[in-house]
Amino acid sequence: MFFQEVSASASKVSKKGDHQPPSTPSRKRLSQDITASPSLRRKSFGIKPKVMFTGVVDEQGERIIKDLGGSMAETIQECTHLITDKIRRTVKLLGGISLGIQIITRQWLDDSKQAGMFLDSSKYILCDKASEKQYKFSLRHSIEIATQSSMLEGYKIHVTKSVKPPPQTMAEILECSGAQVLKSLPKKKEDNMVIISCDEDKTLCQPAISNGIDIVSSEFILTGILRQQIDIQSYPLLYKLFISSFLLEFRLAFVKKFYFIYLL
Repeated sequence: MFFQEVSASASKVSKKGDHQPPSTPSRKRLSQDITASPSLRRKSFGIKPKVMFTGVVDEQGERIIKDLGGSMAETIQECTHLITDKIRRTVKLLGGISLGIQIITRQWLDDSKQAGMFLDSSKYILCDKASEKQYKFSLRHSIEIATQSSMLEGYKIHVTKSVKPPPQTMAEILECSGAQVLKSLPKKKEDNMVIISCDEDKTLCQPAISNGIDIVSSEFILTGILRQQIDIQSYPLLYKLFISSFLLEFRLAFVKKFYFIYLL
């Protein structure tokens, strides 16, 4: 589902902390406030918040941000605080989780306005129990994991043309997660190479299937980022595409044979 929603082998199933760490140092976003969890603890050093909203339009909230000396971020990459009322799998929210951005409620702005200054935002982390139960994840925990390293660092990923959400949108999310987005369909299998595809593109994937490249559905990213898990086993598309291709070839062969017998 994509309401403004961006709605194999068992050994490849890994939690964020289980795969090889990136060669670059762990990313710590200095622009965020000190939080309750030690691994989320940061110093702002006077840096003013750059805020975005997702799933809501809030002109009054924007005025509060500017009155307190903050500003509206133009991209999720420069954002320090993302405000929303519930979990929606938008580009901003998935990108925000991937970057370790604090995802908070509107109450932060109301209380900050009363105080005349930006308050510690760690007390306002979004809690959406229904969505967290639905997708089986903890938002706070996932953000904590994401602050340590990029989930898809070292991965090369191609998105086929008919995938929903569309490839350009998926590319934005993937880049926030540290993946290298491949513009063309890979023909040769490499380590940490994945193709995100769908039933409509099964014919495009035949060379990749033949070469043993992992092919998964878009949920590999949409749910994987929420959980901060690399889990190829749970979202395989290769087997489904292989069976569809086999059945199609079988039907064609049967029709040809039947037609040949009919001519006799």
